[in-house]
Amino acid sequence: MIQDNFSIVRGDTWTETWTLTDDDGLPANVAGAKFWMTLKNGYTDADPGVLQLSSPSSGITIVDAANGVVKLRISAAQSAALAALTYFYDIQMKTTDAEGDVVTTLAKGRVTFESDVTNTTA
Repeated sequence: MIQDNFSIVRGDTWTETWTLTDDDGLPANVAGAKFWMTLKNGYTDADPGVLQLSSPSSGITIVDAANGVVKLRISAAQSAALAALTYFYDIQMKTTDAEGDVVTTLAKGRVTFESDVTNTTA
C-alpha cells in the first residue's frame, strides 16, 4: 500500500494514471475489478464522504485491463466545489477470487485542496 499526501488547487482538473503490478512486479490484470477513491473530513464519516470516484464511469477508468492501467480524474468542477481544506482519502480495489470478494487498499493519506487565485476560465 502506498502512503501518500498531495495537494490539488481548487478548480483544477487532477488526473493520475497508475500501472498496477503483481507481487512479481509484472502488470496486474485488472479485468473485472472495481475501484473507489473516497475523500472524507474524518475516517468514520459515512460514504460517499465529500467526494467519491468509482469505476467504471464516475472518475476512475480502466484504461488497459490486461496491463493494469487505471486512470483517476477529479474534474475542475468537483475540485472547485470542495472547501480549501485537508481531507483523508483512500483508493480501494475490489476483485474476486475462488473464495469471494477481495478488497485491497492501494493508497491512502491526505489530500489538501489549496485556494486558487484565478477564478475566470471562460
